[in-house]
Amino acid sequence: SGTAANERLAVNVDIFLPSLPCDELIANVVDESGLQQLAVTDTLSKLRVDRNGVPMDIPQPVRWNETIAPAFQQRKVITLMEEARSHLAETLAEIDHEIHFPLEQSEHEARTQALAEQAALLQG
Repeated sequence: SGTAANERLAVNVDIFLPSLPCDELIANVVDESGLQQLAVTDTLSKLRVDRNGVPMDIPQPVRWNETIAPAFQQRKVITLMEEARSHLAETLAEIDHEIHFPLEQSEHEARTQALAEQAALLQG
């Protein structure tokens, strides 16, 4: 079946990626509701190996707050910036269209109302 909302499911995974530096690997954990879960473990570690899988060092703990969490924050900021750019492009296209093809008064009022509703949603 499943786990309760406050329970954690133990997952053990060994991943071997010989051509990917450890610093470039990010684990993304999302629960079944779609929420991103941060600081999901205190036992994450990495082990450097050569191309044949032979350890080159001893396992090193991954400090979640120092390495993983900032990468998630950076990715979230980039996603938000991409969404903002997309919304701005849409808005500029609409403004350009309205300059060349002016709206009727009723269309303008409906558009103003729709924009006000979008702004309210964005402000929370």
